[in-house]
Amino acid sequence: MVALSKQQQSEPFLPAPLSYRNWLELPEDDRRLELWNGALIESPSSDDRHHDIQAQLRFELMVAVRQHPKAKLFYNLDVRLSNYTVVQPDIIVFTGAAGGKRTQRAIVGPPDLVVEIVSPSSRGRDFIQKSALYTEVGVPEYWLIDPDAQQLIIGRLRDGKYEREIVTEGPVTCEALGGAMIDISAIATSEVEDFEDGR
Repeated sequence: MVALSKQQQSEPFLPAPLSYRNWLELPEDDRRLELWNGALIESPSSDDRHHDIQAQLRFELMVAVRQHPKAKLFYNLDVRLSNYTVVQPDIIVFTGAAGGKRTQRAIVGPPDLVVEIVSPSSRGRDFIQKSALYTEVGVPEYWLIDPDAQQLIIGRLRDGKYEREIVTEGPVTCEALGGAMIDISAIATSEVEDFEDGR
């Protein structure tokens, strides 16, 4: 993720720091934006491999979600974690057990499972900053998918910190969905051919 340019940050409609109310007043556009401690952060466009992994894992999770009476599956939905921090995880599983609440616009408070698919520009934020944030607000389960390493890092919150398990093949247990087994083969099978000059 990259911060917006100084010119974008200095536009009249962007006070500093931005609050959640300011966030709601932003004009709609095609950018994927997050609010981080009052600063606006823009994510670069995702590549085909990212989209493929997201779509396949979403499908696998949806099968389990349908068996869970209180679970809902979302992607790229606003998650409001404070008055100055709003994130948009790649995939979200929400049951309400972690204490979060659903509104028409967002989830307020911690979801039960957050999935982030790492890209070169988001690596530091996903592994370090978001991990610390999700720990602090009490997200019980945090999955990090690293397409380059073809692995899933599962973080389960225990005594205020994430216990991590690295897996390269599945199925894996999703505690947020009552121990449902989730096929993660998408992280190893999603490959995109490179084409140059339209060939």
